[in-house]
Amino acid sequence: MLETILTIVFAILTIVGSGLAYYFYVKDKITAAANDAVNTAEDSDAVAQEKMEIAITEIEKILPAGAKVFFTKERIRAIVQAAFDGIELYAQKQANKNK
Repeated sequence: MLETILTIVFAILTIVGSGLAYYFYVKDKITAAANDAVNTAEDSDAVAQEKMEIAITEIEKILPAGAKVFFTKERIRAIVQAAFDGIELYAQKQANKNK
C-alpha cells in the first residue's frame, strides 16, 4: 500500500518537475529570441509599434504549439518590451558614460 502511494507521488512530482523544466526552457528560448528579434527590428526603419509587432511575430513563429497555452501574445509582448527596455537603458548608460 505504502509502495503504491509513493509510486504515485513520485510520478506526480516527476510530471510537475518536467513541466516546470520545460516552461523555463521555453522561457529562456523566448527571451533569447526576443533579444534577437529586437535587434533585427532595431535595424529596420520601422516605427516603435511596428518593431514590437515584428519581434512578437518572430517569437510566435518559433514557439512550440504546447507552449502557446502558457505564452500568450500578452506575455510575449511583455518579454519583448523588457528586451526593448533593456536595450534602451544600456544605450542611455553608454551615452551618459561618453559625455
